[in-house]
Amino acid sequence: MQTRPMNTRAIDPRPVDSKDVTPDPPRAETGSANYDRRARACIQAMACAGADDSQRNGALLNELLAPRENPFPPGRPAHIDDVVFLSAALTRLVIDPYRESCATATRITRAREVGLNPVAAPAVDLEQPFCCTGFDDAPEHIRRALTLSLAETGCGYVGRKPLVADAGGQGKPLKWFQLVTPGDPPDPAADGLIYFAAGAIEPLAMQRQHPDQLLGLCVTAADLPRAIPLALEHQLDVLLLDGTGGIDKPWSELRGQPDLTVMRDAIQLLRAANMEEEIALLYFGGMRSGTDVAKALALNCNAVVFGAAMAIALGGTIAGNTITFDGQIDPAERQQGATNWIKGSAQETAIIARCTGKTDVHNLEPEDMRSITLSTAQALNLPLASGQAKREWF
Repeated sequence: MQTRPMNTRAIDPRPVDSKDVTPDPPRAETGSANYDRRARACIQAMACAGADDSQRNGALLNELLAPRENPFPPGRPAHIDDVVFLSAALTRLVIDPYRESCATATRITRAREVGLNPVAAPAVDLEQPFCCTGFDDAPEHIRRALTLSLAETGCGYVGRKPLVADAGGQGKPLKWFQLVTPGDPPDPAADGLIYFAAGAIEPLAMQRQHPDQLLGLCVTAADLPRAIPLALEHQLDVLLLDGTGGIDKPWSELRGQPDLTVMRDAIQLLRAANMEEEIALLYFGGMRSGTDVAKALALNCNAVVFGAAMAIALGGTIAGNTITFDGQIDPAERQQGATNWIKGSAQETAIIARCTGKTDVHNLEPEDMRSITLSTAQALNLPLASGQAKREWF
């Protein structure tokens, strides 16, 4: 019986020392996180070693068995990447996630009822659950490219001033939520006024400029115990949950880890007052992709606000704690890049919802998610992906 010779083109026949199998930093070469260049080098070295060379084989085996650095050390902060979705079981999935459409249309409003008769409330309709912020002081050609992209895709902008006046000239007016900081006059042209709390909330200063204008507060986790009762008392429409604590400063997401507990605490306080979903919630801080958006929506937020991620889509470059834009990219190319990124992120959010059995991204629920770390499970009040608790939901 003839045996097929082993393909040895990828094997270096020269002797390999165990110290040579820990070259560059690990880089995954397959879909598995535990098969990297270091593991591949060890396998190749073992193929070159003789079966009777126990010393060399033992050294190579010890290299493979050496534990890697703990990716979740004590004190690691909660991170949105630690949250995973549970796909719907195929036996109970009533839709085809790759064929069924999934709605992404978003209405920012406040659910008001007086007796049995609903009261008309101001509302802002978006085609995607996306807004952007941080471009108040950006170069004019960047602001114009962003305006065209947001108008085309039906997203909104949060800032102290509008982007550009013509809103792209595409028949789609750009929705603008004015971030009213101390000393800024409220603009009647804004679709919504979001007052920046900064630890000092003055309810008398918060006034709509006309009945169809949304009214809200921008708050951090520390502001919530006072802000939510005030928002319910004065019938505010929106709470902008700032996970960075500095949305009024450009690129605040680059200055530190976002505080995810602001979403958990806002929901718990509203639930304790039996007013869950009474106020629309927007979240800002560390959002980078459609999957991140899906996680925020599942936590009962109505929409998210992008900052640095949109700047990168427009061709920006991170330099320390800021983002710079060079003039070598054509404005039309910047606009197209931002538009494609928004459309791709919206489809990413939609496929997450479809794979959990939903046909509307706003039907995602906390029960669809688990956490793989203790810190994130505590920060977002989610069960862990392992252990007995994971079966209690079924």
